[in-house]
Amino acid sequence: MCGIVGIVDHNDTHIDKHIDAMLEVIYKRGPDGEGVYKYNGLTLAMRRLSIIDLEGGDQPFYSDNKQVIAFQNGEIYNYIELTKELKALGYTFVSHSDTEVIAHGYSAWGIRTLLQKLEGMFALAIFDKTANKLFLARDRFGEKPLYYTLNNERRQFAYASDLRALFHLEWVEKSLSATALSRYLMLGFTTGSQSIINTIHKVLPAHYLCIDLESFNVENENYYLPNLYAKTIENREKALQEALEKSIDLRLRSDVPVGIFLSGGIDSSLIAAIAATKHRHINTFSIGFHSDQHDESQYAKEVAKHIDSKHHHFMFDEQSFNELLPVVIGEQDEPLADQACLPTYWLSKEARKFVTVVLSGEGGDEVCGGYEYYKQFEKGNKLASLVGGHTTPSGFPPLMSIETCKQFMRKDFLETTVEEEMLFDYLDIAHSGIQKAMATDLMTWLPDNLLVKLDRMAMANSLEGRTPYLSHHLVDLSYGFNQKSWIDQDEYKVLLRKIGKKYLPESIFNRPKQGFVLPMDAWIVSWFQKEGVEHFFTTRSIDELDTNKVIAWVNNQLQSHPFNQRLLFALIVLYEWYGINFKNKC
Repeated sequence: MCGIVGIVDHNDTHIDKHIDAMLEVIYKRGPDGEGVYKYNGLTLAMRRLSIIDLEGGDQPFYSDNKQVIAFQNGEIYNYIELTKELKALGYTFVSHSDTEVIAHGYSAWGIRTLLQKLEGMFALAIFDKTANKLFLARDRFGEKPLYYTLNNERRQFAYASDLRALFHLEWVEKSLSATALSRYLMLGFTTGSQSIINTIHKVLPAHYLCIDLESFNVENENYYLPNLYAKTIENREKALQEALEKSIDLRLRSDVPVGIFLSGGIDSSLIAAIAATKHRHINTFSIGFHSDQHDESQYAKEVAKHIDSKHHHFMFDEQSFNELLPVVIGEQDEPLADQACLPTYWLSKEARKFVTVVLSGEGGDEVCGGYEYYKQFEKGNKLASLVGGHTTPSGFPPLMSIETCKQFMRKDFLETTVEEEMLFDYLDIAHSGIQKAMATDLMTWLPDNLLVKLDRMAMANSLEGRTPYLSHHLVDLSYGFNQKSWIDQDEYKVLLRKIGKKYLPESIFNRPKQGFVLPMDAWIVSWFQKEGVEHFFTTRSIDELDTNKVIAWVNNQLQSHPFNQRLLFALIVLYEWYGINFKNKC
């Protein structure tokens, strides 16, 4: 687990200084060491969090002929199997590191076949010295981030695991993207390849870039899409159980202590129960709230007792909201209006005192049919646009309508992007309405919100988060099932529940789904009382938004009961993020 950065610029006489500044931004992603490679105007670097091969895993890694140079952020879970395969082909290994597989694997198979063979969460940088090409790649579901910026005229290119690392380059313009900003206001997160900054883009999940350093042409290729076609499988329950158990097995591979984030819901509880059969007294971590209405930690404790884990329970102090929120937002490279960032940060901070790796339940709902709003699509699902209606194509309600967004925005934005149109074309092959809703979340809500939350909050505490439900083998298997394998009448996660009942107490299955829900109304009122609505927004005024209209809307909302707390929270996060990054406000 690391963070990676790089610059290609033949005319940058301060490239070392810029690389050092970028490495400082990603320090928490890798506090255990750093590595640098330089060649002819290209500098690639990383910070390391030691997980696999603690002594011999320093990067970069080279192919046998030294013509391939590889850097990685993340983990390749099947590195042992791939190492055996590559050794059989005659490749020599000098370490037990999962990153060395990438250098030899590229040399043996080329970029596309390599990526298709990898099972893991990763952002990769591979320099092919012979071809004079740089490759950047991201894992299938977007667990690890990778940003880049390009100035074609001046032949400048740079990338980083953290968007803010690119702010240190003078040639990167830092105005906000109107389209990305509109998606944030309507959804609470940015979508697709466009970051919140106009000149900075994201490598999409399951994509790789090829930068030809002679012509400076950039090619963008997709190497994986979830298989949406229906399959005939004789014993679906057995197949799903075996796939999940294998995924957990791979994600328990580590040379440092591993634990489980345990919410008490089905997804994390099943991961913990299966992991506990392989690691006795495994560490589990849960968080509770003082409000009984919002606290589900009793179920986590019940599961921990049932599986005999070494359980650590922490209370989230609501009174510290005003102090914690700027800290949490300060760890976001792009604004993210997920309220669960707060408890996730707190839980990560406490868990890091005991372990370096945690397994978490993200993806269970999107892969196995866990959201109640999917049920409306049992008889079909017609996609219009990502943000055009009263709900998203998965049924999740947006924060605001597109009409309200236009009132707040000072600049025009794209109502539908080319990427969104391509996504809808792909989703048209879905064999059921519920599958189409699940796949919509898998391609948007999951990589752009849930996995961002886990990655940023965990890595802010130098903790690695792993997600067993996001094995592509498990995803492709589950997506081949019929609707009744996911949702049948009022039962959700039908097959997963059947598997869970083999491992977990019955009480876990006889309660409504909750998740991280916070007593946010009182906290929002308290937040604005601290500074005042007008002062908070005007001192962090964003050029692309009509701040006076924002202030008027917020004041009106605070007089209403109930108010739109999701949107109010999103506005707080956005303006606080902008203040921290561009107006030096804390």
